[in-house]
Amino acid sequence: HGERRLRAATARKSCPSAARAATSSRRCRARATGATGRRCTNMVAAAAIAANKKRQAKAKAKRDALRKQLENDKREAEGFFNEISTDDGKTIPSDKLADLLQRAIGDDHTVNDDGKNMVLNHLGKKQGSEPPHENLQLPKDDVVEAIGKYRYFLTHADKIERLFAEFDKNHNNILEKAELKKAMQAIEDREHSGTNARVVFGMETRVRVTDEDVDYIMELCDESGDGGIDRAEALPALARWDSLANIHVEQQKSCACAVS
Repeated sequence: HGERRLRAATARKSCPSAARAATSSRRCRARATGATGRRCTNMVAAAAIAANKKRQAKAKAKRDALRKQLENDKREAEGFFNEISTDDGKTIPSDKLADLLQRAIGDDHTVNDDGKNMVLNHLGKKQGSEPPHENLQLPKDDVVEAIGKYRYFLTHADKIERLFAEFDKNHNNILEKAELKKAMQAIEDREHSGTNARVVFGMETRVRVTDEDVDYIMELCDESGDGGIDRAEALPALARWDSLANIHVEQQKSCACAVS
């Protein structure tokens, strides 16, 4: 090795043009390497931008679909209300509420007394009434709004009741921040393991619920402003968490691509 280096050095001294050619070659390789690196960086950045646009497009499509569904639900509820009302669609008597709720959620589910009373309590409070809220005339706008708020609770009442039985430790009928965090983590771990696990490049990954995640969910879903998630808000909150967890997984994929 020493002899080869000595011969190379001697050749450079005896032939300056060869030395310049060697130096030029090294510079070209360095520039090529730098250009390749920049191209790779640009490709990663472009892929990240494209992935972000795709996620935004999917999120917008979901929001648009949800908005259309809510609009359809509202029109349907108004139609059922008009069928039951006896004063040209202005009000219905409180003893007809259960019938209206059953029509709204369909034959695949059954409105139990707890569900009906939850909606009736909501409507009664708006009129300044005290339980059991009998002999009330319920105005159309209030009833349709209540159906929109409670429809998905009524169709998943058993799941929500199990959730509150397990995590509402102080029995105040809301999931406060710490309780909501535990509930979200438990559901994430139960529903996304084994064959249903979230996967990043073929490997199972666990998504951890952070305080920032809970704050975000509370901000979006605590419509009553009572500092917690009540039964009617629980399903939207869990749906929001599932969307947020999917975003976390996509971010892990992006980070893995950048590292590789």
